[in-house]
Amino acid sequence: MSSWTEEQKRMRMANHARIIRDTASWPSKVLPLKSQPWVTEANGDRMTTGTIARRSVERGQPYVVSDSGIQVFDTVEELVKVWAVD
Repeated sequence: MSSWTEEQKRMRMANHARIIRDTASWPSKVLPLKSQPWVTEANGDRMTTGTIARRSVERGQPYVVSDSGIQVFDTVEELVKVWAVD
């Protein structure tokens, strides 16, 4: 059972969405990501890591590259339901 309340999830996702959208503040052209804690918990405490390219966010087609392959999202809001800034 997740220890995250819906309000905590909402606030965390909003913060991560802000960070991802602010591509000018990224330390490089690629931003490291990790699975959100509630996703990790649902996967038997197996955390997944990935990256997102600045260009994909700037073009409005955010996608994450991980060991599982490429995941394309319609919006940053959809992306942060699964992925967090590392």
